[in-house]
Amino acid sequence: MPINLLRASIGKLTVDENHWKCSPSMTVILQGIKSYEIVVIAVSPADDADTPEVDAYEHLYHTASTIFVQVLSEEILQKIVILEIQHLLWTCLRTEYY
Repeated sequence: MPINLLRASIGKLTVDENHWKCSPSMTVILQGIKSYEIVVIAVSPADDADTPEVDAYEHLYHTASTIFVQVLSEEILQKIVILEIQHLLWTCLRTEYY
C-alpha cells in the first residue's frame, strides 16, 4: 500500500533552494517506513536472499520512491529520474542541495 504524506508537513524541495530543509524529516520518515537502510546506507538483499526477502526489499524500495515523488519538485524529479537506485538519488540530493 503506497504511503501518502501531507507535503506541507515535510516541505517540497525545489531547484531554487540552496539546501535541503526536508532532509531531517525525510530521515525520520525513511526510518519509520523501514527504508532508511535501503536509501541512505544502500543495503540490498543478499545474493542468496529468498523470495520473501526480495519481495520485502522491493516493497520498501518502492515505498521510498513514493515518498520522494511527493516531496521533490517536478524539475528535480525530471533531473534525477534516471537514478534508478534510491541510494544514488539520496546521495545526489544531499550533494546538490544540502
